[in-house]
Amino acid sequence: MPSYKEHIVAASELLQRYAAGERKFEQAYLSGANLQGAVLHGIDLEESILTGANLKGADLRGADLSWVDLSQADLSGADLRGACLTRADLNQTNLSRANLLKADLSLTDLSSTNLSEATMPDGKLHQS
Repeated sequence: MPSYKEHIVAASELLQRYAAGERKFEQAYLSGANLQGAVLHGIDLEESILTGANLKGADLRGADLSWVDLSQADLSGADLRGACLTRADLNQTNLSRANLLKADLSLTDLSSTNLSEATMPDGKLHQS
Protein backbone atom coordinates (compact mmCIF):
# COMPACT_ATOMS: atom_id res chain seq x y z
CA MET A 1 0.00 0.00 0.00
CA PRO A 2 1.42 3.48 -0.88
CA SER A 3 2.55 5.75 1.90
CA TYR A 4 0.89 9.06 2.76
CA LYS A 5 4.00 10.88 1.52
CA GLU A 6 3.12 9.79 -2.03
CA HIS A 7 -0.40 11.20 -1.68
CA ILE A 8 0.09 14.63 -0.14
CA VAL A 9 -2.52 16.98 -1.56
CA ALA A 10 -2.82 20.66 -0.61
CA ALA A 11 -6.38 21.92 -0.13
CA SER A 12 -6.07 24.17 -3.21
CA GLU A 13 -4.84 21.25 -5.33
CA LEU A 14 -7.66 19.02 -4.09
CA LEU A 15 -10.25 21.66 -5.01
CA GLN A 16 -8.73 22.17 -8.48
CA ARG A 17 -8.59 18.44 -9.21
CA TYR A 18 -12.13 17.96 -7.87
CA ALA A 19 -13.38 20.80 -10.11
CA ALA A 20 -11.70 19.03 -13.05
CA GLY A 21 -13.78 15.91 -12.33
CA GLU A 22 -11.46 13.82 -10.17
CA ARG A 23 -13.12 12.16 -7.17
CA LYS A 24 -10.57 9.65 -5.80
CA PHE A 25 -8.21 11.16 -3.21
CA GLU A 26 -7.53 8.10 -1.07
CA GLN A 27 -4.81 8.51 1.56
CA ALA A 28 -4.61 12.28 1.11
CA TYR A 29 -2.77 14.19 3.83
CA LEU A 30 -4.83 17.30 4.58
CA SER A 31 -4.17 17.90 8.27
CA GLY A 32 -5.34 21.40 9.20
CA ALA A 33 -6.69 22.07 5.68
CA ASN A 34 -9.23 24.86 5.19
CA LEU A 35 -12.09 23.40 3.16
CA GLN A 36 -14.83 25.51 4.74
CA GLY A 37 -17.96 25.51 2.58
CA ALA A 38 -16.33 23.33 -0.10
CA VAL A 39 -18.63 21.36 -2.38
CA LEU A 40 -17.12 17.85 -2.42
CA HIS A 41 -20.20 15.77 -3.19
CA GLY A 42 -19.24 12.10 -3.74
CA ILE A 43 -15.52 12.53 -2.99
CA ASP A 44 -13.47 9.49 -1.97
CA LEU A 45 -11.09 10.36 0.87
CA GLU A 46 -10.79 6.84 2.25
CA GLU A 47 -7.87 6.42 4.70
CA SER A 48 -6.99 10.12 4.56
CA ILE A 49 -5.66 12.34 7.35
CA LEU A 50 -7.80 15.43 8.00
CA THR A 51 -6.85 16.05 11.61
CA GLY A 52 -7.96 19.55 12.68
CA ALA A 53 -9.32 20.34 9.21
CA ASN A 54 -11.96 23.06 8.74
CA LEU A 55 -14.87 21.49 6.86
CA LYS A 56 -17.48 23.80 8.36
CA GLY A 57 -20.57 23.87 6.12
CA ALA A 58 -18.93 21.60 3.52
CA ASP A 59 -21.06 19.52 1.14
CA LEU A 60 -19.86 15.95 1.63
CA ARG A 61 -23.02 14.16 0.49
CA GLY A 62 -22.23 10.59 -0.52
CA ALA A 63 -18.56 10.97 0.38
CA ASP A 64 -16.40 7.98 1.31
CA LEU A 65 -14.78 8.97 4.58
CA SER A 66 -14.14 5.46 5.83
CA TRP A 67 -11.03 5.05 7.97
CA VAL A 68 -10.45 8.84 7.76
CA ASP A 69 -8.80 10.62 10.68
CA LEU A 70 -11.13 13.57 11.35
CA SER A 71 -10.04 14.02 14.95
CA GLN A 72 -10.40 17.62 16.14
CA ALA A 73 -11.88 18.62 12.76
CA ASP A 74 -14.74 21.13 12.45
CA LEU A 75 -17.62 19.72 10.42
CA SER A 76 -20.27 21.90 12.02
CA GLY A 77 -23.16 22.46 9.64
CA ALA A 78 -21.65 20.05 7.09
CA ASP A 79 -23.93 18.04 4.81
CA LEU A 80 -22.94 14.39 5.22
CA ARG A 81 -26.14 12.79 3.94
CA GLY A 82 -25.39 9.28 2.73
CA ALA A 83 -21.68 9.57 3.53
CA CYS A 84 -19.70 6.52 4.62
CA LEU A 85 -17.85 7.17 7.88
CA THR A 86 -17.12 3.55 8.76
CA ARG A 87 -14.30 3.39 11.32
CA ALA A 88 -13.62 7.13 10.95
CA ASP A 89 -11.74 8.74 13.84
CA LEU A 90 -14.12 11.40 15.16
CA ASN A 91 -12.30 12.02 18.44
CA GLN A 92 -13.11 15.60 19.56
CA THR A 93 -14.72 16.34 16.17
CA ASN A 94 -17.35 19.08 15.93
CA LEU A 95 -20.42 17.75 14.08
CA SER A 96 -22.89 20.21 15.61
CA ARG A 97 -25.79 21.01 13.25
CA ALA A 98 -24.35 18.55 10.68
CA ASN A 99 -26.75 16.51 8.54
CA LEU A 100 -25.89 12.80 8.90
CA LEU A 101 -29.15 11.49 7.41
CA LYS A 102 -28.55 7.94 6.09
CA ALA A 103 -24.80 8.25 6.79
CA ASP A 104 -22.99 5.00 7.67
CA LEU A 105 -21.40 5.36 11.10
CA SER A 106 -20.59 1.65 11.51
CA LEU A 107 -17.82 0.96 14.02
CA THR A 108 -17.33 4.70 14.59
CA ASP A 109 -16.75 5.87 18.17
CA LEU A 110 -18.85 8.99 18.78
CA SER A 111 -18.23 9.22 22.54
CA SER A 112 -16.19 12.47 22.42
CA THR A 113 -17.86 13.94 19.32
CA ASN A 114 -19.93 17.13 19.49
CA LEU A 115 -23.25 16.13 17.92
CA SER A 116 -25.42 18.92 19.31
CA GLU A 117 -28.40 19.58 17.02
CA ALA A 118 -27.02 17.17 14.39
CA THR A 119 -29.47 15.23 12.25
CA MET A 120 -28.62 11.59 12.90
CA PRO A 121 -28.70 8.76 10.31
CA ASP A 122 -32.24 7.83 11.35
CA GLY A 123 -33.44 11.41 10.76
CA LYS A 124 -33.78 12.28 14.44
CA LEU A 125 -32.23 15.42 15.87
CA HIS A 126 -29.49 14.64 18.40
CA GLN A 127 -30.27 15.96 21.84
CA SER A 128 -27.25 17.09 23.88
